[in-house]
Amino acid sequence: MTPKLHGITEPLEAALIYAELGLAVVPIRKGTKQPPMKAWQKEATQDPEKIRQWWSRWPDSGVGVVTGEKSGGLAVIDLDEHPEDNRRGVELLQTWEKENGRLPETWTATTGSGGRHLFFKLRGSMKRQQHLYDYQVDFQTDGALVILPPTIHAKTGRPYKWDIAPDQRPLAVYDDQAAAFIDEGYLEARGSGSGPRFEAQKEVTAGGRTDYLFRMLSSLQAKGLTDAAIRAAVSAENDSVCVPPLSDQELEREVFPALQRFEKGTLSGGSGQKQAKSKAPLSLDLVSLGNVPEERPDWLIPGYIPRYQITTLAGDGGSGKTTVWCNIAAAVSSGRPCFIEHGETVQREPGTVMFFSAEDSLKYTLVRRLRKNGADLSRIISLDISDERFQAVKFNSDFL
Repeated sequence: MTPKLHGITEPLEAALIYAELGLAVVPIRKGTKQPPMKAWQKEATQDPEKIRQWWSRWPDSGVGVVTGEKSGGLAVIDLDEHPEDNRRGVELLQTWEKENGRLPETWTATTGSGGRHLFFKLRGSMKRQQHLYDYQVDFQTDGALVILPPTIHAKTGRPYKWDIAPDQRPLAVYDDQAAAFIDEGYLEARGSGSGPRFEAQKEVTAGGRTDYLFRMLSSLQAKGLTDAAIRAAVSAENDSVCVPPLSDQELEREVFPALQRFEKGTLSGGSGQKQAKSKAPLSLDLVSLGNVPEERPDWLIPGYIPRYQITTLAGDGGSGKTTVWCNIAAAVSSGRPCFIEHGETVQREPGTVMFFSAEDSLKYTLVRRLRKNGADLSRIISLDISDERFQAVKFNSDFL
């Protein structure tokens, strides 16, 4: 039988109860929302002896839990409550439930800032979703840190409190109703592009640097760039624009953790509503190859790249794909042979090249690489990945 949690004011006592429930707990440093150890996700534990050792070392700590597999599939719907910023997650859920029905009753806690935590058990693994419903709701799943009662809130000085404690009701399963609430927020965020908007600045001073780089990272993450490409672009922007630049340690602590909070993907310009798929059967017109006229391709790069066709170059990361394309683009723009052509046989007028890269910045990477390959840069046009419209550039879209 679970000991009663209402009325407990000592975080160590609460932490030991949470561990009995199978939750992987960590201490929370007083006056912060972070554990005192760096590898807290790995060190989170249900071991009572280790927990006692932590509180012997950090006796004034609060208590937190690492969500996901380490805590038996624990997930938390986090309703943010900051009316001064027009964030009213508790009211938003109440309105949603009036229109769609109530979420299952489960462990529920009020945060020190007046928000609400709803705890659920996942049937499987799910990615975290943050900033849903215009920054009013987060869905914390595998590897997230959630503060538990009776921790004192770092800013307000008020304690986290149980509304429905684990000793009062079993942990509810994350069911279709809870999923509908999260999915609707996810679709709304993707459909409206309500993630952090990013507009490039010439200079960003202390007080706005972290927010500026966070918005840049979020924008690039939404476009589906690799983590390595995002890190490189954000670091370069930090060195170029921020005065003074954030240190590497500050970037790792304050900016780059967001790489784990957002799902990669492209922003949508639609309404965010699910689109009904046509159920009409497909009609195919098959042709006899005997009736297909044979034509010789018109080559851009003889034997390798035909005109008016799509040519794909595939390879592992770091194998040189961008190097190859920069050389070819430079050759086409200048009229000179590329590295796979014999110079004496090339007769080509300089051409215009449209060059897009979802990984490399124009000003920090591509201009330099194209110039070194002998490109006529006046004949190469592009759209930088920092432009929010980059996500609309795809084959068979309105733009290509």
